[in-house]
Amino acid sequence: MAECLLAGGDAVGARAAYADLRRLGVGRAREGDLAGGEAFALLALWQAQPDEIGHREDFLDRVGELRGIDPRHDRLPALLLAAAGAYGGSGRPAEAEDALADLVRAWPDHELAAAAWDDLGAMRLELEDWDGAVDAYRGYLRNSPEGERELDVRCLLAFAHLQQGQREDAASAAISLLERLEPAKKEHHETLWNETVKILANARASGVDDLRDIRQQLGASAPIWNVDLLLAILAVHAGDGDGALALSGLDLLQERSLLELDGITDTVKHQLVDCCLALRGARPDDAEVQRWLLVAAEALDQLDRQGEGGEVLQWLRDHAADASVRREARERQLRVD
Repeated sequence: MAECLLAGGDAVGARAAYADLRRLGVGRAREGDLAGGEAFALLALWQAQPDEIGHREDFLDRVGELRGIDPRHDRLPALLLAAAGAYGGSGRPAEAEDALADLVRAWPDHELAAAAWDDLGAMRLELEDWDGAVDAYRGYLRNSPEGERELDVRCLLAFAHLQQGQREDAASAAISLLERLEPAKKEHHETLWNETVKILANARASGVDDLRDIRQQLGASAPIWNVDLLLAILAVHAGDGDGALALSGLDLLQERSLLELDGITDTVKHQLVDCCLALRGARPDDAEVQRWLLVAAEALDQLDRQGEGGEVLQWLRDHAADASVRREARERQLRVD
């Protein structure tokens, strides 16, 4: 009855029918029997009214009872996944994690196991449990190697490895993702591409610490993401205070004609902007940095990030020591306005 009422859009009637079902004791008569589709009715009722606090607690109590009646019932995975969300909404993360862990342990091949692994990973990242996050995201990829969230999960796995301090594992996971994205998918996953490049840069920055390393990285067999990566590595060094290497690297890339704005991809422009902004933080009074910021402002404009570009131009008007830089920044602002 509860299912029929829900199917007809009558959530209030469904809740009353479910209350009658519970008063009659249906579903408790014998162990292993969730009689009359009670599990389905309970799940559907929760999905119809998830924001009602009183109902949330009733739902969680009943799920706990049902887990005791038949811990292997084929409808429990959906209930456990919903219960994990409800526990999280009630500020009970340990119980949420327990529900998800039960799901993946008891039903490792279930169609909902991938979602449970994904939720476990997110919870563990929030708690900075990097080892647990790695285990969860590896679980997702075992269960659903080509699932809907596969690309995002690979990025999160690389990030968790980086936070573990496992730089080689982080680099391997990041490269695996970049290989899947390039070249056809690159422009359709621009944010994911950029974030993955940054993870790889942080994993590899310590191995690229002078111009000789940068020249070597620019070898003939360099992968498609090489310029993105080098710019991200230079941004890491700038953020760590090594502005001289970052500037030298930018000059080398420019010398190789790899930073011509009309000829580079949007992903390279994003990394170039980040590198220039990192340099501004490290060496705000450097005249060469300020000239590169003019390039960054133009790149921002081409990326339809005019607000940020305007902020850079205004900063140059206020801070640049070179009168020609201040003048060009002012003229560009006037053209935009």
